[in-house]
Amino acid sequence: MKIYVLHSGQPSARRLAHHLGCASGTELPEQAPPVIVQWGNAGLSRSFGCILNGSLAIRLAMNCRLRERLLSLNAIPVLGMQEKAHTIRRYHAIVFQQEVVALYKASGISLREYARPAPQDELYKEIDLNVSSRELRYIMQFAVRSVYCLGLDFACVQFGVRSDGGIRVLDVMPAFSMHDDLAVRMAELIAAFANRYTEDQSTTIIFGADPEFMLADSSGRMLSASEFFPRFGRVGCDRVVQRDQNSPNSLPVAELRPEPAATPKDLFRNLYRAMLLGIKKTAPSDAVWLAGGMPFAGYPLGGHIHFSGIAPNSQLLRALDTYLALPVFMLEGEGSMSRRPRYGFPGDFRKAEHGGFEYRSLPSWLCSPKATRGIFALSVLIAASYRSLKKNLFIYPSVQRAFFTGSKIEIARYIPDIWEEIEALPLYGDYMDYLSPFKHQIWGADAWEEGEDIRLAWKLPPYNNWYIPNTPTGLCYNTEGNMPEQEREVYG
Repeated sequence: MKIYVLHSGQPSARRLAHHLGCASGTELPEQAPPVIVQWGNAGLSRSFGCILNGSLAIRLAMNCRLRERLLSLNAIPVLGMQEKAHTIRRYHAIVFQQEVVALYKASGISLREYARPAPQDELYKEIDLNVSSRELRYIMQFAVRSVYCLGLDFACVQFGVRSDGGIRVLDVMPAFSMHDDLAVRMAELIAAFANRYTEDQSTTIIFGADPEFMLADSSGRMLSASEFFPRFGRVGCDRVVQRDQNSPNSLPVAELRPEPAATPKDLFRNLYRAMLLGIKKTAPSDAVWLAGGMPFAGYPLGGHIHFSGIAPNSQLLRALDTYLALPVFMLEGEGSMSRRPRYGFPGDFRKAEHGGFEYRSLPSWLCSPKATRGIFALSVLIAASYRSLKKNLFIYPSVQRAFFTGSKIEIARYIPDIWEEIEALPLYGDYMDYLSPFKHQIWGADAWEEGEDIRLAWKLPPYNNWYIPNTPTGLCYNTEGNMPEQEREVYG
């Protein structure tokens, strides 16, 4: 038995357990299964294993003031406790992890005085999730993000739409009523998660990246990447349209798209090859390469990591938030703070067509080759070992506040414990040559400088003239930890 439903006598919990085909009760059995669904607050947290809806998360969701504060920090529109709004439409979204399971729309009349109708005053009818509607698209996005940022795995998120079209979260309920059809759908998603979570990773995980950068002339004026790079290819332009240009062909953000790989070393090598291609395309221009979080105001940059061969779930994303995003946070420049909360929020991800996903919380780490190697290695290690990582620091409102406000002093106190747990992982030794220099960089609070040309740190032309663009063999920055950084290897 992989799943147990812990509840306080709610009929919906018993209904869910019935469709899961698992045991349930008001107390844990002596030998608890690996996955526990907590329906209502029975006091279980992460330390008991894989708890879906831990007690800390439930308390956050049930505390109106804290819930409002956390949703607002994450740029999720929420109705204030004392705020009155004219809600002309209301919805209930049922969420399990990264999925909206069902969406219901109220059939009641518009409310002109009160924002929150009593449940018995309205009837809700299920609507199609595939309807092309901007309002519904935002509601589903906010529903998933609301559940995630509160530390929950499932909930019913209530929404109201004001007369001006503004969407507001009205409530987040960790336990809710379910009819049989909804219980069946919830059971299918929970069972699929439990099977993936408890089975050994048999598929090789492939990693990729698409870090962004921007170009400037010698005077610091922004240059459009589309002047040098095509839309697609190993070095290309991102889809962000320059705000002061009417032409959709003016794309200011450049993007490196290295060939995916199964190891940090190979991905780093492929990234460097893409950078060399970028050097060819920008020569003989004096264009400066800039990275980080936001080298130009209004243009946030990302350093996205791609995972193939592993499906996203909240436990993996929260491990990436705590064990990857927080260490990287210690190196970020001021521009990285400016991109949040709209971009780079905890758990920022996008599903990929190949079944994997893209983790999007990091700024562009191209400022530092040492950080790049460490980030690649840490991503590989976390994906392989996330079930053994116990912390979810973003469950604490103080950590979320520090993350969004840029308080490195607050986050620094957690870094030693994070790294101690990382070093205790069985696979840590495989990546120590990459992670030890990264650790020293973090411990030194060696924040990257977003105004510097990244080609200098990467020893690329024009700062080193060893690379001849027209030769068939490319020279690559050394990735071996047992050799001096100044050495280079030749890759044919």
